Amino acid sequence: MRAMVLPRFGGPGVFELRDIDAPNPQTNADFMRSLRRAHGRPWCPPTPAPLVRLGCFILRTEPVLALTGRRVLPKRFMEMGFDFRFPNLSDALANIIGDAGDQGSSVASSASSFA
Repeated sequence: MRAMVLPRFGGPGVFELRDIDAPNPQTNADFMRSLRRAHGRPWCPPTPAPLVRLGCFILRTEPVLALTGRRVLPKRFMEMGFDFRFPNLSDALANIIGDAGDQGSSVASSASSFA
């Protein structure tokens, strides 16, 4: 993710908004299945839509993202020939979960270097 974001800040005063997405989009059901598998958790039923809406109301966010999602592709990054380190969800989750187990929070350690 840093490779997608940091070069944008180093340019000549130009800031572009980009979606940071992987080249192989997944449905929410596929994501949850992969996440459970990566954590070694058994199947569980999906959260009922009314509870998702309640949670989104409390968090002041849109429930449509959790209920229907968005199928997006990183078209500009793909056109630029960006090398995705983890183009597949299962590889990305294995890396994240492995990092969290090996060194605490890799996100916190990398974020502190920019503070």
